[in-house]
Amino acid sequence: RIELPASVEKIGSGAFGRTRNLKEIIIDKENENFKFVNGLLMSKDGTTVCFGLLSLAIIDIPEGVTKILEDGFSGATATTVKLPNSIQYLNGYEFAGMSNLKNIELKEDNQYFKLDNGNLYTKDGEKLIKYLKEGDTITVLDGVKNLMAYSISGRTAKEIKLPSSLETMSWA
Repeated sequence: RIELPASVEKIGSGAFGRTRNLKEIIIDKENENFKFVNGLLMSKDGTTVCFGLLSLAIIDIPEGVTKILEDGFSGATATTVKLPNSIQYLNGYEFAGMSNLKNIELKEDNQYFKLDNGNLYTKDGEKLIKYLKEGDTITVLDGVKNLMAYSISGRTAKEIKLPSSLETMSWA
């Protein structure tokens, strides 16, 4: 377990990276900046997820969260991530090192993202954020202009088919 004192004001990306045996985060009642809810270390106002316990089977990010710190789930064993409509931007780092991830869930009325064949894209289809479909061939949809960081990591495919629309493969 980790005991977070009242004096902690900021937690950066990857601060608790790969802490597989961590089961609990205790936050001093005087800490004005953070809270720990359902296995997630979050900003007190509920807009940022800093870290999720790596042992969670399902990461259920609550509505109101607008940001997930990079590497916040790095090495997590979760098979499912549930994203709220309030998340407006993802760069792919959020899912880095999640080799067991099989399913991303989001509501159909999400205005920023969409799922196509289980794969996560920006709503306009121009950015591939996370490819989850299993198989020997990865086929990135026509219209995708950018592969985000770690978008295809962890796949066991032997072939990757990239569209002619592709312009960049980025880290941010």
